[in-house]
Order: sequence, then C-alpha cells, then structure tokens
Amino acid sequence: MPFAPPPQPGYDASRLTVGLLVGAALLVAAWRIVAAVDWSPPSEAATPDLDAAEL
Repeated sequence: MPFAPPPQPGYDASRLTVGLLVGAALLVAAWRIVAAVDWSPPSEAATPDLDAAEL
C-alpha cells in the first residue's frame, strides 16, 4: 500500500499581497489612533461633575 505525500501549502501571490497590505494598513491606523489620543488623566478642573458626585 503506497502512501500519498501530504499536501503542500499553496500561496496565491495576489491574496498574500492583499492580506499583507490590509495588515499594514490596520497597523498604521492603530498607530495613528494611539499617537493622536491624549492619554493623560483629566485634571480636577476638567471634571466638575466628579467633584460634585457623592461616591
């Protein structure tokens, strides 16, 4: 009983290129969001509602 060789993965160049471009675009979008957002905590003057809140 001869064994058949296992199937080898096949990569379509156009699909691979599109996937890599989409991945790169998502990384750029994430980097721009992280760079553009002000991550500092708000000052007390900027949160008068929290000053008046009863916790």
